[in-house]
Amino acid sequence: MTLIEQEDVPVSGDMALTDGALAGLVQVPWILCTRCGQILMRLHARETRGDLAYLATHYAITTPDRTAVAHLFPDDCAEEAFTKLLQMCGQSSINVGATDFEPGDGQAKR
Repeated sequence: MTLIEQEDVPVSGDMALTDGALAGLVQVPWILCTRCGQILMRLHARETRGDLAYLATHYAITTPDRTAVAHLFPDDCAEEAFTKLLQMCGQSSINVGATDFEPGDGQAKR
């Protein structure tokens, strides 16, 4: 897994969001699975002043080419989305609860 939440990673606008309620949300790449290429994205609303809302409205796991959403999660399910990303990659043999990555803070435990 690689944290890709950096200022130099472009925000995507071309992923097909099939749910009309998700139209207009900005997709922010967050965590890349280096084994399978799937990406955990945060979906944010755009504020009236043009900035992204601080909190994500949804989390999405995309296909490696970022053209489709494989799984969609509500705003309070970051941990579940990260766990699903691990499981979808075939890493389910690892102890997901023992991972050193905390999706909420973007930092590894020390």
